[in-house]
Amino acid sequence: MGGNQLWRYDPVKQWLVHGGNPRCLDCNPGNKEIFVSACSPEKETQKWIFEHFDAERLAKWDKAGPVF
Repeated sequence: MGGNQLWRYDPVKQWLVHGGNPRCLDCNPGNKEIFVSACSPEKETQKWIFEHFDAERLAKWDKAGPVF
């Protein structure tokens, strides 16, 4: 349904982007806090590395929206 629980992984920028608005998952490693903030390529705390994901399905998402 594309609500508050929808996140998309961008493997190039290594971002987890919220589906409802262009904001990224961010963190504060010092106090182990996770939060959402404006996406910024300069922020290393917004980079998330996933070793295993379905690149073909992700490409289909880019064209038609989420594929479940």
